[in-house]
Amino acid sequence: MLPGEITAASKKRPRGAIDLLPPGPISDLSVEFRPLLPKEKTERDGSLMILISAGNFSMGSTEGEKDVESSEFPQHEVYLDNFYIDQFEVTVQQYNSTKGL
Repeated sequence: MLPGEITAASKKRPRGAIDLLPPGPISDLSVEFRPLLPKEKTERDGSLMILISAGNFSMGSTEGEKDVESSEFPQHEVYLDNFYIDQFEVTVQQYNSTKGL
C-alpha cells in the first residue's frame, strides 16, 4: 500500500457495517453509477424540457480563428453534468408570468 492510499480495509465504517468492498485499493474499482433520468419532462407552465446528457466539450477558441475575444483563450475541456433545457424559446408571456406581470 502506498502512503495516503485508501483501501477498503482502511476506510472507517460505522460499527456493524457490512464490508461490501473487495480488499485492495479503492482506485482499482471501476464502477460508475449514473441515475436514470427521463429524456424529457414538462414544467408547471406546460413547457417541455429535454435532457442534455453529461459530457465533455471544448470551450474557447483556437489560435487560428478570426474575430474572437481574448477571453476565449486558451481552448480547454469542460465537463458538464446532466441538465434540462427548454426545447423551445421562452415566450414573452411565459417570462412575464414568472415575474407576476
